[in-house]
Order: sequence, then structure tokens, then C-alpha cells
Amino acid sequence: MQGADAGAPSDPTWSQIASYPTPVMDNGADFIDGNEYSVGGIDGTGSITSKGYVYSSADNTWAPIADMASAREKPGVAALNGKLYVTGGWDTSGTPIAATAAYDPGTNTWTTVAPNPSPTAAPGVAVVNNKIYFVGGCSDGACTTTTKVEVYDTSTDSWSSAANYPVSDGWMGCGGVNGKVYCAGGTDGTNTYKSGYVYDPASDSWSPIADMPIDLWASVAGGPNGMLAISGGVTNGFNTITNQGYAYDPSSDSWSALPNSQFPRYRAGGGCGFYKIGGSSGGFSPTPESEKLSELDQCGATDVPWLSEAPTEFDVPVGATVTVTVTLKATTDVGVTQPGTYAAQLAISANTPQTLNPIGVTMNVTPPSGWGKMAGTVTGTDCKGNTTPLQGAQIQASGKSYSFSLKTAKDGTYAFWAPAASNPFTVIASKDKYIAQSQKANIKSQKTVTVNFGLKAVC
Repeated sequence: MQGADAGAPSDPTWSQIASYPTPVMDNGADFIDGNEYSVGGIDGTGSITSKGYVYSSADNTWAPIADMASAREKPGVAALNGKLYVTGGWDTSGTPIAATAAYDPGTNTWTTVAPNPSPTAAPGVAVVNNKIYFVGGCSDGACTTTTKVEVYDTSTDSWSSAANYPVSDGWMGCGGVNGKVYCAGGTDGTNTYKSGYVYDPASDSWSPIADMPIDLWASVAGGPNGMLAISGGVTNGFNTITNQGYAYDPSSDSWSALPNSQFPRYRAGGGCGFYKIGGSSGGFSPTPESEKLSELDQCGATDVPWLSEAPTEFDVPVGATVTVTVTLKATTDVGVTQPGTYAAQLAISANTPQTLNPIGVTMNVTPPSGWGKMAGTVTGTDCKGNTTPLQGAQIQASGKSYSFSLKTAKDGTYAFWAPAASNPFTVIASKDKYIAQSQKANIKSQKTVTVNFGLKAVC
């Protein structure tokens, strides 16, 4: 879910919170409805753990949550739509774990979802447009870094690959800001980076952004309040564990210093919220100390084109009520091109001592009269004659005054709605290293038309 951009903090400060229940490092963490969740990592016994805890800012306490099915060291962790998603991370033998799980705080249960096709440990993580991006990371126990970017779509429980990161990298800081993925820093084991890049899902491409003032890796990072925030970790190559931090403003392509944290740590858990949980002050010596940087709790905040509210800023007199009018718009000019369920949040930023949780907003868009659905499956036959569903195949449909483009899900399926008045449609299925196919089809009002494709590999 996404909300309105709350803007940069006015005067952020680090404050120590209750210590984690055990010394910990290489844990993964994220923020849900005012609470910070931390899972996995190396505990005080030096063992990789499957345990997790939730921090309540209301009473400054940690409480255990259900154990994960597997112990994980430095997994990729992200919060989305009220759930915590965990993938990758090293198992006890040093192999990144493909199994992916979702934690539901409401039921205190874990559910297995689609496995990660290219799991890593210590990836950069960002949430954009209801998808979770896992950028780079360590592909093996020796921390051989990769350029791969894997994308998990929670709505379809499927994975796809995005354009490769410009450099082989791990331990970088990433965050989702205004519909794009921003990453900076990291290391490939030989080089350390202060360079950064932004990924645009619309063009499936990365572009450079301004360098950080210093190189940083193994930091905590996230995309709060419309900026990429990175704090702590290692700088000066592999020599100095630091408490420095910086925030990147996409609107000015510039970095500004964050307040120095109280504890110089690397390989801590944290991110949006903005928390730093545990970590090490050197070597493999986990610590329990935890802290929070104030006013950076508007996570993944961005303007939602189909949602508007008025007034957006106001004072509430003592004992009084202020009415805010929320308007939903289901038109193509605000990006609503298909029927379905659209979800967002109204982020609330106020000068109050208590946490004000975001307010969920759901818009259900029904298909217009005269529209129908086109759906199908794309399979691919390789050079050995093996036929399997093709994930990520491009579907392009063009009719009179209406066109649509999308990619197939993990099982090779696709579906979209379109007006029957735009018949006939030319539908093209294509994928790299396969011979493209084209078919003619007609949409039927309020009906589903099936158009399947069987692509053959270029041998």
C-alpha cells in the first residue's frame, strides 16, 4: 500500500529503544502499522536463528512472534499490505534459501508463497507499486555478488526479473520512492561503493544518481518520507564501522546528512520506521542495542494519482473535529486502465506523542458495459522439445483506439479487459530467444475470450 508523501522530517533525532531480546546481527526487519518486526540473523550464541520479535513503540517492549520455518541469516525482508515477506538469506550451511514466506501479524502465522528463483543473502530491498524488489546480494556462502534483480508480485504470488543492477553488488541500501527503486552503496567483496542508481519500472532500466558523500555498506536503509535513507555500516573501504548516515532527495538529486546514530554498527536489521536493531561493532559479535530515528515513519510514501484528499493540512482545535473529504477517481488519466481492486493508504503526519497509523483505502473498479476479458497462457518449447509455461513473456494487444501491454505471470498466464468496440485486436506474444507469434482476436462484451500461444525457441 502507498500513501501521501509526508515530506522530509523537520528535526529527526536518534533515541535508544528497548534492547532486542537477544544479541543479534544479520537480521532483517521492516515496519507494519506502527510496529517494527525483526526476524532471523545470528543470535547471542553465534547460531543462525528462525526466531522473530515485534517492537511496540506504544510501550517500548519487544514480544516474540511465531518462528519461521527455516533459520535465516541476512534475508531480504519487506512489509507490504500488512504482511511481512521474507526470502533468501543464508541457511546453516551457507546456501541462500529459495523458500519465501509471508507473516500475518493478525494471526501470528507464516504462509509459504512462491519460491525465489534466484535467492541471495544481503540483497537491497525496496517496495514499489505493490511489488517487492530484491536487488543483487550474495549468491553463495562465499558472498559472490550478483547483478540480478528479482521482483515478487504479492497480488499474483509470482516472480519476475527486472533489468540487472548496473554493478555486481551486495549489502547496498535500497528504498522505494515515488514509484521508483533507489539504491546506493554496497560492496562486491573487493570494491566498496558510494555510487547509486534509480530503477524505473516503466522503462525497465537503471540510471545513475548522485554519489553518496562516502562509501557505505552493510547499513540499514529504506524509503521513508519520500527519500532514500541510509545509516550506519562500514565506510573507508573495509576499515571503519560508522554511525554516519545520509538521505537522498530525488527532486534535487542530492544527499544531505542524517543525524549520527548513537551506536556505530554494521549488519544490523532495520529500515523504514526508521530503526536500527542490533548489529555488530566489529567481527561477528552481535549486540542487542536498538534505536530509532524519529519522524521517518511514512514508509513507501508517494502520491497516489487516483486518490485525493482535502484539506491536506489543518489544525484540530481542542475537542473539535475536522472533516477530510477523500475522492477516488477511476479514469485512465490517473493510471486506472483496468478493472480490479486498487489499494492505498492515507498517511498521517502530526505533532503528537502517539503513533498515528495509516488509514487503508480500497477502490473496486468494475468493467464498463461493452467490455470483455481476453486471457490465455503462453508456453515455450525449447530446443530439446520440452514445453513449459513462459514467465515474463510480453503480450501486446492493439485494437481500434485501444491497446494494452503486459507480461505473463509465473505460470505463463495473462489477462486484461478491453472494449469490444475496438475489435479486431492484433495480439503479439514475444520473449527473448523465442520466435514471436501474432493472432487476431475479438473481445466479447462481458465474456472471456481465450487466446493461447505456443512459442518455439530460436535453435
